[in-house]
Amino acid sequence: MGGVYHIINRGNRRQPLFRCETDYADFLSIMEDIWHGFPFTVHCFCLMTNHFHFQVEVVDEQTISEAFRRICSAYARSYNQRYRYTGHLFQDRFAAYTIDSEQYFYETSRYIHRNPVKARMVRDVADYPYSSYRMFTGEVACPPFMRVDRVLDGFQGNVDRYHAFVMGTGYPELSEKVEADVKGA
Repeated sequence: MGGVYHIINRGNRRQPLFRCETDYADFLSIMEDIWHGFPFTVHCFCLMTNHFHFQVEVVDEQTISEAFRRICSAYARSYNQRYRYTGHLFQDRFAAYTIDSEQYFYETSRYIHRNPVKARMVRDVADYPYSSYRMFTGEVACPPFMRVDRVLDGFQGNVDRYHAFVMGTGYPELSEKVEADVKGA
């Protein structure tokens, strides 16, 4: 059985996963390559310096496990080769938390897009270049694995409403649940 998941992974000892624009592009390119063999839908994502978040929907639960195992392995090989490193890039196997309600779905999306604001990297989610937020506004084209419509449907397709939600308080009771998931990852 499939479902929607919040996928998180961190750099080993919280070391950087992404050092330059090439790294971010490489990760998404690998993701697209793997997507062709293990179809999934990404509703939103954020690639931070030392970790990443994805909100992913799959028809088969095994797809998510195999797809992200391959994505992380291929990216680690590429990264280690590029920087002449050996050893583990990721802290652990990725964590996958089930998103079990519509409100939790929207709150997870909000959390993912707010991550750079929370980390004080930018003041507004629209200013962070390594998340899917600019795909919601149409500034950046979506890769084939990405769909923004399900999230925007909850805001009558209105990007301004979604932006206000992301920058606002969201669902405080569910915000604590997302925070707990992230701390457990």
